[in-house]
Amino acid sequence: MRHYVYDFDSTLYATQAVWEMWSEMLVGAGLDAASVFASYQEVLPRGYSPRKHIDALGLDDALRDCLIVRFGAMLTDRSPSLLFDDVAPFVESRRDAHRQTILTQGDRDHQWEKMRASGIDLLVPRVVVTEPSGSKAERLAAMLAEDPTPITFVDDNPHHLVAVHQSGLPVTIVRMMRPGETLAIAPHELDGVAWKVVASLRELD
Repeated sequence: MRHYVYDFDSTLYATQAVWEMWSEMLVGAGLDAASVFASYQEVLPRGYSPRKHIDALGLDDALRDCLIVRFGAMLTDRSPSLLFDDVAPFVESRRDAHRQTILTQGDRDHQWEKMRASGIDLLVPRVVVTEPSGSKAERLAAMLAEDPTPITFVDDNPHHLVAVHQSGLPVTIVRMMRPGETLAIAPHELDGVAWKVVASLRELD
């Protein structure tokens, strides 16, 4: 038995596609692309959400509300198709014999909005959303203290992977590098050394 702990964004779900659709929506509403990206970077450390992004752009209430409604409709419509196609078969194949948890980070409401729209919360009911400044390594340590089942941790962000590696926790670390996702662009010096690198959950079979 293993405990699979998955990141959500860009590991199970095509977050880059959501960003591209949202940024195109903002630019289509007359906003400058450079300002859209700069305000995104400003908001990200606080836990990104479209509402925070719009507030940072200083839009009037009517346009803000219109864009939020359009974003919600787009997310509801597109999210089921944005779960990577290997996710449901992999999770289903491990439902009875293994534990599974989603460990994600960011604005709690926005993370849950995406997860519910995608349907992943029905496949993996155990979900932990940490604060933007929270430590995934500390969360994994708490999970092991609660239940010593060996953990396989799958995440696309080297920042979290390095922290888990340096913690010395008895965790099998996997870096997810989905083609087209933001953090899959650059290799890391510990790829293939401290962790396995995969482009699909199928590679863990």
